[in-house]
Amino acid sequence: VSATVSAPALPSTRYWGGAHGSGPADAALVLPLILVSQMLGMPLGPVLERFMGPRLTAALGALMMGSGVMLASSATALLPFVLSYSLLFGLGVGIAYQMPFITGARWFPSSKGMVTGAIISGMGAAAFLFNMLATRIVNPQGVNAVGGVFPPEIYARWPGLLRTLAAVYICLSLTGAMLQSNPP
Repeated sequence: VSATVSAPALPSTRYWGGAHGSGPADAALVLPLILVSQMLGMPLGPVLERFMGPRLTAALGALMMGSGVMLASSATALLPFVLSYSLLFGLGVGIAYQMPFITGARWFPSSKGMVTGAIISGMGAAAFLFNMLATRIVNPQGVNAVGGVFPPEIYARWPGLLRTLAAVYICLSLTGAMLQSNPP
């Protein structure tokens, strides 16, 4: 599961308003740091899989992903938000991301390209669907920003959105982790 934070929808006063940061420019750090963390976690997945197997490795990544988003929901400053959302979530995605590729290639050694394409397509579709879900949760009436700022009630839904997404991520990714197994 891939999730991104849209900089315009971030509640700037909660994390980096005033003297604590430079505002929206700080928000632009969140996505690149998720991607860096994910790339750092990707080589760890196969290493952990050798010791723990694909199911437990995927479960570890799933729990890291969900925990990172859940912890981010209670952050009140940029640094704890980035550490939990960008670092912990990103590492978890990177670790868990490798397991379907590894097990899929083992189950279908003559169709590795098809397996890889199906997994990547599924992840892209998930990002598309979760973007719509997150938007519906945080801004159910589709209110537009005025001068780049949303009404306070939109920002007030931000922690709840993160908690909801964390719960969904944990449920779906743990279900996926339990389906990971090596062929007999």
